Amino acid sequence: MHEAHGVRVETTSHFERAFGRLPPEFRRNVVARVRMFENNPFSLFLKTHKLGGKLSGFWSFSVVQAYRILVSFPRDGVALLHDVGTHDLYR
Repeated sequence: MHEAHGVRVETTSHFERAFGRLPPEFRRNVVARVRMFENNPFSLFLKTHKLGGKLSGFWSFSVVQAYRILVSFPRDGVALLHDVGTHDLYR
């Protein structure tokens, strides 16, 4: 089990572009979930989980419906958001 503590969130340019392409109603949800993630990245509500295969080293957490955020933890206390979208981002 992971200890509940906050992280500083950083984003990649790819994440920023993907975020900008989302419908406005989903963008609001993403902002809310990222704030929740900053406070407790392993909240059961977010369903944060480690990925495998070609995405080994990455994690994912839930936004709404089929939308997910792809994230890594490059150093202690920092989360780097790489992508946001449907399960297609795993491909």
